[in-house]
Amino acid sequence: MCRLLGIINFDFNTHKGLLDEFFGLAETGKILPGDTPGHKDGWGIGFYDKGIAKTVKSGLSAIEEKTRIFETLEKLDKTTVLIAHLRKSAWKDTSSERHAHPFMFNSLIFAHNGTIKDFQKNISILDKRFVPAGDSKDTEVFFRHILQNSTGGVKPGILKSVEYVRKNNIYTALNLLLSDGKSLYALRDHAGKAGFAEYYTLFTSGNHIISSEVLGPGRGWKALNTDELVTLAYS
Repeated sequence: MCRLLGIINFDFNTHKGLLDEFFGLAETGKILPGDTPGHKDGWGIGFYDKGIAKTVKSGLSAIEEKTRIFETLEKLDKTTVLIAHLRKSAWKDTSSERHAHPFMFNSLIFAHNGTIKDFQKNISILDKRFVPAGDSKDTEVFFRHILQNSTGGVKPGILKSVEYVRKNNIYTALNLLLSDGKSLYALRDHAGKAGFAEYYTLFTSGNHIISSEVLGPGRGWKALNTDELVTLAYS
């Protein structure tokens, strides 16, 4: 249960205000009915530095580490794709850099909003090269499943893995952002229970921003439909 932000053609000076609004969601972001306020169980950013995928993550709240986040992004200045994540953990005692999103595998960066409650049984279907570390949780297993299915391309890999989870797992949502440095793939999918449609949202602004929530007026936000997969391309 988290908040997601993806930006194509990221430029710090252009997107500084947007970032300020997004990281403020660590305190003010939407939550499911009955949940405690905030998304304070860690944060992370993924980006491409001279074409190399990198992540900077923490198990602390983005509210506490806002200065560090902004100094990192100001130094980065520009990148083809930026993915940012605010974590609200479904797993006890995992507020750590290790379990913060996004996750990286070679040139791919991945972040997820939702919970796959019985993810452990999916590890057995992974090829040895895709099996994650033993302390991995649902998001990493889901990511590796997508990688295994992406021999014919990232988009069909996402769709194949999502269909598998729908048929075989108990889950809340599969909202995701995935990038190869040239494109940003975003999927909205949730299990359809009460309150899920209002919480597990994704919105696009123009052809270069994806966000879990509308961030400020005047950006022409458009909601993704449930089960919708979109691709934003760097140019």
